[in-house]
Amino acid sequence: MRIGTLAILVILVLAACDARANDRYVRLGGSDAGNDCTTSGTPCGSITWAVGQAASGDVVKVASAGYYFEAIEIATYTSLTLSGGWSMDFATRDPVGAPSVVRPRSDLPTAPQLFVGTPLPAAGGFAIDLVVDGFVFQRGRPYQLWVQGAAGDQISVRLVDTTITKGKKVKGGFTTAFGGYALLASAQAGAAVQVEMERCRIVKNKLVGPSSDGTMNFVAYTGGTISLAMTNSLVARNKATNLGGGLLLSAVGASTATADIVNSTITANRSSGGAGIAVTTNPGASAALSLKNTILWGNSAVARHGSIPIGGADLYAGISGTVTIDLDHVDRHDVRVEPAVTVNDLGGNLDVAPGFAPGDRAYHLTSASPLVDVGTDVGAPPDDIDGDSRPLGDATDIGADEVIP
Repeated sequence: MRIGTLAILVILVLAACDARANDRYVRLGGSDAGNDCTTSGTPCGSITWAVGQAASGDVVKVASAGYYFEAIEIATYTSLTLSGGWSMDFATRDPVGAPSVVRPRSDLPTAPQLFVGTPLPAAGGFAIDLVVDGFVFQRGRPYQLWVQGAAGDQISVRLVDTTITKGKKVKGGFTTAFGGYALLASAQAGAAVQVEMERCRIVKNKLVGPSSDGTMNFVAYTGGTISLAMTNSLVARNKATNLGGGLLLSAVGASTATADIVNSTITANRSSGGAGIAVTTNPGASAALSLKNTILWGNSAVARHGSIPIGGADLYAGISGTVTIDLDHVDRHDVRVEPAVTVNDLGGNLDVAPGFAPGDRAYHLTSASPLVDVGTDVGAPPDDIDGDSRPLGDATDIGADEVIP
């Protein structure tokens, strides 16, 4: 019996080794046909093909030279990492200085560059765990990244050192009534969707035409749950028509939507209301927004394409349902919340011009900024959006950037 048991254990160990995760390689000029993408010297030519070859636990490594024209879809059980910024020989990696750039396919102009989840009305029930690290998604119309949870789906997407930029609504034809032309994340009944963003840049996305909310739109429908955790990220120079020029968090029916934003900078966004952040709920729904060490300042509430001015340029929250907002060492200026909204002032909040470096579209702080050394170290990340350590002074700086003395 002992020998038989040992033999079974050996077989199980060997089977586990055979099923171990693989690296898959992608480089422009590579070949997809008949290629499982597991050899760096003969990589595949498209991310879409490599994802189709990958097994759960694999890492898809993408070289950074040139543009990848893709409509990637991940819609089944998997744990997968898309790793960008690799050199042509896959020997070195620079995800910040040389990220991999993805653009939409010309034959599928309205398809997102990356779709994660279950296309409706198909049935869900999948568990998906995806990491996207070291990419730029640009020029998508109307959605660049789309995360959609159907009934029973458990979806986790983590974006690291990733930029979403220059997304735009298609002129005529396709509507973006759901918004989210940079990032749309939704949870249907029975679904749980979680999005994490670390050292991300959501910049210069815009809507051309009427009827849209939220450059980034996180919405939970009746029976669904959606959550956002954003750290060390920049949301700037985006435009929407109605609400949420930077970010819209909404809950419909008996659903829950939450956002936890730490050491981020949300500025220079435009919409008719809540141009920085907008939070809305319907009866029976609940939403919670937590802001810590964050700049929410310098956004503009401007009526566009016939929309009605709503106000609350930096933050708007209301409609109906339950909304709770925690402010902890936040620099905010123009805030409009409806009477039923609960706002908890946890201390250290300011209303001052941030003191960005003149002409710096990365919105770094100057050494003279009033936000230097006035944040809280409790719950702050150990580095900033550029990878510099925190804190470098007496305390953590407010915003995505930590000033180097």
